[in-house]
Amino acid sequence: MYSVLIVYVNIQCQKDNDCLLFQLIQYQEQSDIAFKLLVKSQILDEPLDLEELMRWSLTPVPPCLGTPDVFFAKTNKAAMLHFLLDDNLENVAYPKDALHIEDGNALFYQLAHLPPTFGMICLKILDQMVPKKNFIFSTDSYLPDSIKAQERLRRGCSDKLILKGIATRKPGDFKLFLANEANKLQLCNLLLQVWGSKEAISRMEKCDNAIVIVEGVAYQLSVHDGNVSSCLASKNLANFQ
Repeated sequence: MYSVLIVYVNIQCQKDNDCLLFQLIQYQEQSDIAFKLLVKSQILDEPLDLEELMRWSLTPVPPCLGTPDVFFAKTNKAAMLHFLLDDNLENVAYPKDALHIEDGNALFYQLAHLPPTFGMICLKILDQMVPKKNFIFSTDSYLPDSIKAQERLRRGCSDKLILKGIATRKPGDFKLFLANEANKLQLCNLLLQVWGSKEAISRMEKCDNAIVIVEGVAYQLSVHDGNVSSCLASKNLANFQ
């Protein structure tokens, strides 16, 4: 499929004073429909009623459902957020035993002032989670045919890099690094490794409940006998967004 901008000149004859009326119409479409309409508009004995035509969707799939190249439309959850917040007139303090669910992939994009290596980046993320004490750090796990997976294919991706370990230095453009799904998966797996290492013990000791979800599998991290242990958490925490 391709996108094309068609400009129509709608010529009408006004019988009362024998003058011609010109109307300029611009129309953009991601298919061959625009070309067909252009050809149709040149048939003078069967003129198009453009005013009636523009009342209807000219796409093979309604825009609210998907795109002409057979991708489902992505929902915009942020547009509904105000319905949850409008009734909250006061700031309500979180209870001490509140469970915080963090969108890990969103947090990756919000990171600023990054340290030089990936191992240090993973510890920086943990430093942001420790004050919450009870948390689930959830990373994305989309099925191949999901709307989000198709949307990512549509956007394209950056080059795949090899993340060899904690000493690997971060690239110059970290957000470009995140534009590749394989890169993000490597980062998630390294994060799970670093959070279970000796370097994270002092931080994990401050957490009451720490759960990390990677590729739909939930791991519960805790400190026992001076080491960070990892075990599979409840299957109910399996994450398929």
